[in-house]
Amino acid sequence: SVLTGRKEAVVVFQRALHACGKAVSEDGNIGDETLAAARAVNQDALLAAFKSEAAGFFRTLAARGSRDDEFLKGWVARAYE
Repeated sequence: SVLTGRKEAVVVFQRALHACGKAVSEDGNIGDETLAAARAVNQDALLAAFKSEAAGFFRTLAARGSRDDEFLKGWVARAYE
């Protein structure tokens, strides 16, 4: 969450849960629903989905046309570490 902020990092996590087939609210809060979904999915699949969702978040930031695009390559590399 250092690069995204806590709330956005949780939303990225919740989107990863969606990618793993768990319908959770994308509200940026880790509650019982999010925790239960995280426990119920394959952890390797969740990690891969989280990395993909994080990279997508960074690409969206860069696509907004701000100066952030100069950092995109490094951000995406960090997402997949």
